[in-house]
Amino acid sequence: MGRDVNLNIKDGRGMTPIDYAKEEKEKEQRSKERKSNYTDIIELLESFERNPNETRIKLRIQLGFSGKIFFYFYFYFIFNYFIFNFFHFISISFKF
Repeated sequence: MGRDVNLNIKDGRGMTPIDYAKEEKEKEQRSKERKSNYTDIIELLESFERNPNETRIKLRIQLGFSGKIFFYFYFYFIFNYFIFNFFHFISISFKF
């Protein structure tokens, strides 16, 4: 009685109606994920606005930068960078 529907027909892009439905579903899921990410960002910014120091500490712990090792690594890197540039500048200036 009803009309026959051909779900295997392809358009100019080679996509079937099922492919379009899957594509729309994926777009919807990505949209929900983005909304979730924005919610997390808003919560983080509001937390930082209320108590910046506590938020920094929590972030450092979550990211693994809470210990002295990170500080020593950072200091070592910066110190070596400036020493290298200093000696490089001297060698260029005086051309030994």
